[in-house]
Amino acid sequence: MSPGRLIGLATLLLTGCSYTFSREGDDFVLIGKPVDFSDAPRARQSPSQNHHLMFGRDASPWVVLSDQDLTGLTDVQEVQLAPPFDVQSEGGTFLAFTPKTYYGLVEHTDTPSSLIIHLGGGSRNRLDVDPGPGRLTLSPKGNAFFWVPNTPGTTQRFGSIDITKNTIVSRGLPPNDPPWISVEFDPDGEELVVFGSDGLMRGFSTHGDTSVLLGAWRPADPLALSFAPRVIEKALVSCTPAGIELHGFDGTLIRLLVVEHCRADRPFAAGEGFVYYVSDERLRSISVDGKHAPRDLGPYIAERRLLAAGGGNVATAELAQGQSSAGPAWVGEQKIMERGRELRFSRDGQKVRFLEHAATLEGVGDLYSVSVDGGERVLLARNVHRYAELPDGRVLAATNQAFIGPHNRVVVIDEEARTATYVAGAARDFEAFPDGERALVGLVPEKAGGAIDWTVVPISPRTLP
Repeated sequence: MSPGRLIGLATLLLTGCSYTFSREGDDFVLIGKPVDFSDAPRARQSPSQNHHLMFGRDASPWVVLSDQDLTGLTDVQEVQLAPPFDVQSEGGTFLAFTPKTYYGLVEHTDTPSSLIIHLGGGSRNRLDVDPGPGRLTLSPKGNAFFWVPNTPGTTQRFGSIDITKNTIVSRGLPPNDPPWISVEFDPDGEELVVFGSDGLMRGFSTHGDTSVLLGAWRPADPLALSFAPRVIEKALVSCTPAGIELHGFDGTLIRLLVVEHCRADRPFAAGEGFVYYVSDERLRSISVDGKHAPRDLGPYIAERRLLAAGGGNVATAELAQGQSSAGPAWVGEQKIMERGRELRFSRDGQKVRFLEHAATLEGVGDLYSVSVDGGERVLLARNVHRYAELPDGRVLAATNQAFIGPHNRVVVIDEEARTATYVAGAARDFEAFPDGERALVGLVPEKAGGAIDWTVVPISPRTLP
């Protein structure tokens, strides 16, 4: 027996799990054949630990490969996935990636450090900041930033980047005067809200000189504030003893969303048209547009934390201190997961998907789907370590992934048709394009220990009955 097979066998024994190969869900039909990639353009230029799909100013796709050494410095390489297949390189300290930008830092101790804001396609911007390292907070879209140097008494900077024009607008804040407790961006990255230790909330435009006093909050109380989903006017959502309030960015009260005592020291969140909160030790949700009455989601149990939310429903999980995954989970009072991870609601909020029995060395588990209204769990695929819902509702999944080998594959699963269609064979990983029509796929190395190659493959369109 070869050493490689011995290692694979040892991995199976150590995880204590049994694996089943060559099938997807129990009664899902596997359609198609693996794609021949022998002539496909490959993205790999050097070994890398991480990959990110990014888009240039002309919308052309790039894969960003990064590898961090023992000193914390990162070698970043961008490879264009369409003609002319350009290659760009960058060094420094990696900070964050977004679909259209990545942020890095060239650090200096005696002269200004440089915050690198890099767009796909090689468009680089440098912003001088105070010497030394710091902390970076990004808006949800990555188009706005807040930089706080680690050295006390230095200037904090925030601003935005216009991706179409490749320009940066930035301004400085006084060095922690008054000291801020936390900061938040609105979903579009146009507003920055700073919560000061003086008990006041201040709002700043990230692309201009506008600033406004939004109101007061009590630092002694737990902070429970979020941004309203974009289905209504831009607003802050706050949890107060009087109820849930919507505040405009001029500091005025827009309206009281619901008159129920909201516990600010309990889970509180807003997203995709709903606000989730705790009142009288019950989990509750309400639609932000006011079209639906508050919904009861079951008892609040302190030992469980909010794991995911969608469509007015929540999933809670029972996890040990410091544990972030691989625990049991409930929707309402229905236990849906035993020991899994990667639990997410479908886009329409009607289903929950997750990887069950995923406490393995590779984080591999069986992909299940269950209706939020109850019913039996549906097995979609076995030995999955990554999945993603496409815009048309199908699920892209890397399956047969118990250990690396030619049996690894990426498929697209249609729950309604109960089919799984090949996207790529001998494929270890993927990242779907936003349109759901293509995927960046990582191919299994031809030699043991080799680096993964990356290429773009089409995803077959959905076949309507």
